[in-house]
Amino acid sequence: MSKARKLSVVACWAMAALVTANMAWAAADPAPAAPMQVTGKVHAVDVVNQVIKMDGGQYYVVPASINLADIKEGDQLVLSGEKDATGKLQVKTVTKK
Repeated sequence: MSKARKLSVVACWAMAALVTANMAWAAADPAPAAPMQVTGKVHAVDVVNQVIKMDGGQYYVVPASINLADIKEGDQLVLSGEKDATGKLQVKTVTKK
């Protein structure tokens, strides 16, 4: 194999290693969370499991730091938080409208 051919093969392997490393780095660094709000009417509240079910059928799990005792069916709420990598709302605040 000629010297030029050997350098070409080595260059291809080096480029492949760089591309693979870059892809692994990009996968390990998720996109920043996007702010998100949902407004709607409460269909049901599960205080034990910290879950709010809205009239549209969507379920939202809220952190234990949010007290759901005062929230009841029929309340209008604004759920605010951040959208995770799957597009799901990670609730940070619950406000009655």
